[in-house]
Amino acid sequence: MSVSRKQMKTERRQRRQMVEESRVSVEHQQQRQKYLVLGLSGLALLLLVGGFAFFASRSNSNIAATDSGQRPPDTTSKGFADLGNTHIQASQAGTIEYNSNPPTSGPHFSSLASAGWHDEPVQQEYVVHNLEDGYVAIHYRPDLSAQQKQQLQTLVQEYGDKIIAVPSPSLTSPIALAAWTRLDTLGGFDEQRIRNFVQAYRSIDHHKR
Repeated sequence: MSVSRKQMKTERRQRRQMVEESRVSVEHQQQRQKYLVLGLSGLALLLLVGGFAFFASRSNSNIAATDSGQRPPDTTSKGFADLGNTHIQASQAGTIEYNSNPPTSGPHFSSLASAGWHDEPVQQEYVVHNLEDGYVAIHYRPDLSAQQKQQLQTLVQEYGDKIIAVPSPSLTSPIALAAWTRLDTLGGFDEQRIRNFVQAYRSIDHHKR
């Protein structure tokens, strides 16, 4: 009988030990899972912050290059003769024969179009004045895809000042980049080519001295 009680005590002790070992094992597993989740979350946050910093730095460097006068060579646009900067009246709108489409110089209104993105066409006589004041004008066909419009709009908002984007129904190409006496036509959204053009010509004043 005493042997039986000893066996029972031993078995109970062994069961308690097994339960305790199982509990400890579960706790260790939960801790490992917790550390794994924390590690992955930290890595994801690090990648997110690093990616944001990279693109912000890239954008700032692109804008700073223009503002500091470090202008890249332009190898894709075409030059046009300077048609002058005479101011005209509103009644003369549509009567000027420009030498490019869209215009890159010539008679224009005394007022400018507002900078930034436009969803509706703007009279070219306003936009030409913007070019004289150092703007880069991005003309896009109204039937350009929604995705490319969004890409253009994001780029325009990034630069902010001295850039304007307008829909131009008469365009023969999907996108055209205009500066004073310079024009580049694109078959679609090309971020690097647009940036190069903007950096080459943005903020150059063309008023006659």
